[in-house]
Amino acid sequence: MRSELGNLANLTVLTLWGNGLGGAIPSELGNLANLNVLYISGNQFTGCVPAPLQNVPDNDLDQLGLPVCTAAAPPTTPELTARAAVGAVELSWEAVQDAVRYELQTWWDADTGWQPLGGENVTDTSYTHTTVTAGITYFYSIRAVNAAGQTSDWLKPFPAATASAAGTPPTTPELTARAVEGAVELSWKAVQDAARYELFTWWDKGTGWQQLGGENLTGTSYTHSTVTAGITYYYSIRAVNAAGQTSDWLQPYPAATVPDPSTDPNAAALVALYNTVTGPNWPRNDNWLSDRPLGEWHGLPPTLADAWPNCAFQITA
Repeated sequence: MRSELGNLANLTVLTLWGNGLGGAIPSELGNLANLNVLYISGNQFTGCVPAPLQNVPDNDLDQLGLPVCTAAAPPTTPELTARAAVGAVELSWEAVQDAVRYELQTWWDADTGWQPLGGENVTDTSYTHTTVTAGITYFYSIRAVNAAGQTSDWLKPFPAATASAAGTPPTTPELTARAVEGAVELSWKAVQDAARYELFTWWDKGTGWQQLGGENLTGTSYTHSTVTAGITYYYSIRAVNAAGQTSDWLQPYPAATVPDPSTDPNAAALVALYNTVTGPNWPRNDNWLSDRPLGEWHGLPPTLADAWPNCAFQITA
């Protein structure tokens, strides 16, 4: 039996006796408020009989041998937490069993009244209310809606939060750029209240400044590996807090030139030595693989450091 029958609002007689129909009786038949005669026995229906059909004056439902459908229980009311943040109120709640969406509202004065938040399709369990004014207290309520359109009660009492004023922008990070073979290693100290960082590099006017690390750079280091030997790269960085406030861009710009061993046979030999004898682990490895002159590449392999602890190892081009 097709559920579309429930759309025939003016239907008064429905006789489907003995047609060998099967499956569940559509709950939509309960919408036929003008139905006076209903004969649907002599079929192989399963499940249960929609409760409103019992009100049809002339019916043969007792011959079906099926129970009356029990209406599904409405969903329970979610518990809502409201947390004030800089320039926003963060709302969260636990998922409710059988809920397919939620209706969320806010109130802050009698003239405005309750206002919906998030539209008609809030299916997540969190929402950030950003259209707030600092110093105003906002009250919230929520209810759950199941697939049948049944709703929970609106949440009471109403959780409240007072929106915070925008805080102080973060400070500008200090950035260190260190050239190594085939890359530039960048590092900086964490900035208080920074939620992420924006990192850019520049190497010629035609290309201009290019972003590194994407929009979600949250660590305090980055290796710039898309570099060309012999090119000098300049860098700048700024911090961004949770409210979207930014520090100034770092100036002056730290720079590093990726070493090009192919231009100097001595440099090639030294790079090979450094990489073979675990140069990054030497007690001292000042300026190795940098763009500094070879005479300023200072350091000791571990074996020499153990033999001559007070001696420095200097390579002269």
